[in-house]
Amino acid sequence: MIIHRTLALLGLALATACAGHDDSTHRSPNTLESGGSRLEPVTPAEELHATILDVRTEGELCPPWTADQDHNGLPDNISVSAAGSVDILGGAAVQPGATTTTTTSAEPSCSVTLELEVPEGYQLGIPFTIWRGFSGGTAGSVDLVRSYAFEGGEASAPRTSSNLTNDFEILDGAVSSTYSPTCSGTQRVRVNATLTARGSTTEKLQLDKVELLTQWRYGTEWRQGCSPAVLVIAPAGAADEWCEGRQHRACATGLTCEFNQAHLTTDGDPAEGACVDVSEVVPAAGVHQSCGGLRDIPCASGTSCWHKTQQLADARWLGNCIGDPGNLPLDPCHTGVPALECAAPLACWDRNGVCVEATGRVDSPCGEPDLPVCASSLYCNSISGRCTAPQGGAGDPCDSPEYPVCASPIFCENGVCKDPRSHLNEPCGTAECIPQLSCSAGFCRAQ
Repeated sequence: MIIHRTLALLGLALATACAGHDDSTHRSPNTLESGGSRLEPVTPAEELHATILDVRTEGELCPPWTADQDHNGLPDNISVSAAGSVDILGGAAVQPGATTTTTTSAEPSCSVTLELEVPEGYQLGIPFTIWRGFSGGTAGSVDLVRSYAFEGGEASAPRTSSNLTNDFEILDGAVSSTYSPTCSGTQRVRVNATLTARGSTTEKLQLDKVELLTQWRYGTEWRQGCSPAVLVIAPAGAADEWCEGRQHRACATGLTCEFNQAHLTTDGDPAEGACVDVSEVVPAAGVHQSCGGLRDIPCASGTSCWHKTQQLADARWLGNCIGDPGNLPLDPCHTGVPALECAAPLACWDRNGVCVEATGRVDSPCGEPDLPVCASSLYCNSISGRCTAPQGGAGDPCDSPEYPVCASPIFCENGVCKDPRSHLNEPCGTAECIPQLSCSAGFCRAQ
């Protein structure tokens, strides 16, 4: 439901970006609550992950889910869903689909348990977890409480989110000092993540997706060794390597973390950048290539360096070179900095802020002053903002500009809309009669 939020919700992500623009202001990675030393791992930190062997779910907020594994050479790559699949590197994704459920129990919950195999010589922290869903209640009517634990260990202190309305996304990073019990001679462990809804029992609450990410780079803490154990970090990034992100990775001396608006994240989720030498002179960039940024990369003639917001431009994030005016479909227009126009024959679709080919035909954008009216026999659908054809009836052509869709339960067969229901004097009982008729003595008769 929400993967991308509006740029007004930059929040911590932008604050993090600004902090990385000066070599002297790099923040150190998060430390254990109890302190502790650090060590560059034998296995590169970016590659550290646990192998996911099994995923199980339980609870009213967890609709029936099925597990599909598609390793693709990555044994930690798994998706769990009811509709489609989601591949998450280094983690599990649980996606029940779009079924809104009215809660009935006093404290409905969803519990996800992963069976994992942890690399020898390491301890895994609670996986970085993301909960996404929808709350139809008023702000403060429902509290979502999360707890985490490894099997045989103590549960973490509960975390609570309140004032959730409409789409929500909750990110749970490092969870206290809880680590896998892999110093006891076994590398196979189970970890549980549970979300419980407390408050009004009459509000609609929908859980769309749960992600549990075991890979270090995606925000999960790891320790190397047992006695003593040291927190895993990555060495400072070299030129063109990633920086900041959830692990707040620093750049090597002489390099600075540069951020790209193409990698803008949701509110509260630090973006990753790339380590660069700000004194580097970069040639002019072509259409749709990166521009601006800390190195002030210019754009080729006939294009302008465009940013989604003035805030990103002021923070010196990388933008994109866009034709001025925009001459390619989906070029931005009437939004961002600078606010560009579209070159004919394209027109700006303000609804989405992009240049489009508007012809007035089926599926063409419509309903705005700069867009053409829909052709005769078509109408402008106010929901989609596109020219829509009336649905075809029995005998009407289909799969054509005039009638691209047949009205249900009519279906398209060989270019003609076919009604599966019985007509006058045709047998009924197993088949339904068309609306003007009724089934009498096994045949469709006039009412």
